[in-house]
Amino acid sequence: MEKGQKAINFSLKDQMNMTIRLSDFIGHKVFLFFFSEVNSLNDQVHMINVAKEFTHFQQYHVSVLGVCGSTVEQIIQQSHRLYIPYYLLSDADANVRKAYGVWKQKMTFGKPYWITARTSLLIDETGIVYKVYRRAAVDTNAQEVVAFLQHQYEKDEWRKLPRRTKERLRRQHTIDASVNQTKKTHP
Repeated sequence: MEKGQKAINFSLKDQMNMTIRLSDFIGHKVFLFFFSEVNSLNDQVHMINVAKEFTHFQQYHVSVLGVCGSTVEQIIQQSHRLYIPYYLLSDADANVRKAYGVWKQKMTFGKPYWITARTSLLIDETGIVYKVYRRAAVDTNAQEVVAFLQHQYEKDEWRKLPRRTKERLRRQHTIDASVNQTKKTHP
């Protein structure tokens, strides 16, 4: 899946055993992330880090969907144990992960095996992918996405300001920078 492409619709079961469709979120931004399974310690770190940032995702009106290869029963068990507040979706047959191009074959000691390439996407209100994070780091991916969303929000807010307000703020910023520079050179 590449930036600018239409996100592929899917229908999967979540931790409440309810069917969730990507098309249910048209009109909302979506943070969609893929990982291997809920029982993997690395993936649990990723899920917990996303959960820690969940209030920020809500603040920017972004729905969060995590897709993995675990069964619905495994997802139910782990989501309650880890207190996951967003949708965890079971893709046990790997159809969605294949469609998104994150189901990859690897070789270890000459033996092939399949894994989920840890990837995350931001999808806009119309269903278009507008940001892709390949090789998403379990420790920092959620924070990177939130920082990107904050930057986008600030840009959007700046665009809404009247021209005179922008000019006033730029002048004030220039004056503040000049005063700070003077303080550094003349203690």
